[in-house]
Amino acid sequence: MEILDHNNPIFKYKNAASTLEAQQSARLNSYYLAQAKQILENYQFIQHLSEQEKQRLLVNIKIKKYYHNQIIYAQNAQCDDINIIVDGTLKLGWTMPNGKYHIQTFMPSGTLINIVPIMAEQQHIYDHISQGDTILANISGRVFLDVLKTNAQALYMVLKLICIRTQLNREQMFFASTESLRVRLAQELIFLVDYHSYQSHDKILLSLKINQENFAELLQTTRQSINRELSWFAEQGILEVKYNQISILDYHQLNEISKGNNLSTTTKFI
Repeated sequence: MEILDHNNPIFKYKNAASTLEAQQSARLNSYYLAQAKQILENYQFIQHLSEQEKQRLLVNIKIKKYYHNQIIYAQNAQCDDINIIVDGTLKLGWTMPNGKYHIQTFMPSGTLINIVPIMAEQQHIYDHISQGDTILANISGRVFLDVLKTNAQALYMVLKLICIRTQLNREQMFFASTESLRVRLAQELIFLVDYHSYQSHDKILLSLKINQENFAELLQTTRQSINRELSWFAEQGILEVKYNQISILDYHQLNEISKGNNLSTTTKFI
């Protein structure tokens, strides 16, 4: 079953990535460095840097490993580094005044993050928490800015990247206020398929283990409401739900539901 062919750096990285299990521990750091460099090469701004500018970024990369549910950055913490998610997933969110947790998104491997707080010289607005074992490559924010200040074309491509992500956030805000829970849940499932899934025979399986409470935190609703919607998708033959494992049986029908009724958009996260 053919799924999608996304023209974005995260997808290209994930297709090219090999498993880490066979790597010997003594070689892991250099392996992760190579993966981080490969991810950077898939972002357009890097194509406009001179070899000297590239080396300034690459020589400053530091690899760090985090375990499941480890807080990497707390909300309001100072932001000093650009991060590349080399492997694993980051959960971004915050605790609300009523004590409930709000998940903003699950950031997939292959993503370059923290560009906005570095350029705006602001603190983190989300908690950054590892979802499963996660490998980050850190680049000094100061070095990143110094390189961009002297290269207008690279700076333009970073601006374009920020604008695409901002557009996606604006669309999500629109959908949150205009569309039903069913449509918004379908959108989250499509995102998970695009960036957190693998194919097994005639099914698409989510590689990220998310329970109904997680979906409720993502969509600001109750677990009971999520349960009802997942049951509806299962009755329609779109999903198969077993414990925390969700399988997509009919991607195209799920994708049609996710489009909603109020806004036509093709923006994809990069």
